[in-house]
Amino acid sequence: FLPALVSCDQATVDIPSVPDPIGWTLLDEFTREPFPSDVWGSSANDVYVGYVDYSRDDYDVLRHFDGTQWAPVPVPQELDQVYGIWGSGPDDVYVVAADFAWHFDGASWSRTDVVAQMVTGHDAGHVIAASSTHLVRFNGAAWDTLLVITDPDYSYVGAFWAGPASSIVAYIENYPEADSLIRHDGVSWLPAEPAPGRFNAFWGESETGLIAVGRDSN
Repeated sequence: FLPALVSCDQATVDIPSVPDPIGWTLLDEFTREPFPSDVWGSSANDVYVGYVDYSRDDYDVLRHFDGTQWAPVPVPQELDQVYGIWGSGPDDVYVVAADFAWHFDGASWSRTDVVAQMVTGHDAGHVIAASSTHLVRFNGAAWDTLLVITDPDYSYVGAFWAGPASSIVAYIENYPEADSLIRHDGVSWLPAEPAPGRFNAFWGESETGLIAVGRDSN
């Protein structure tokens, strides 16, 4: 079984393994391909997969699926080691690569000044990027720093979620103190609360139905 942690009621739910009810289909298989790091798509005909490979530099860091076939995405040479992908549409795609957030406007890629290894969002006016030491938000016009970890040797941003009305939930791993969850209501950060587990990722349409995956705090 796979463990699922539901943060809205801090309950742990065991999900038993069951036969595949849908049926997975292998879309493509690449030889000598590096490690696939993330996948995102705006539709079945617009899907990106990012890759990471520290051992070589002669691979496609980003591939695109148009509904029929996969093809390498032409990107600037500096766009290397893709850690994450998110977008609000085919002409608004972000990737975090080579320690920076990059943006695709439907025609070309450009590097932002945001240092990041993770990215997610809710819409074009609420995009969140983060490294282990800070979290920033793009409001549709500019990037604003919302969180800075003052002691990166003992605390870091582990995972985060962007919701409606500019809301944010972030998991902060602390050592030796207890890990914490912090929420941003669109204006300011609310008081931290204990995290019921060590989270790797969040998903949900609202905070009341938010799902976090990870493991327990032991």
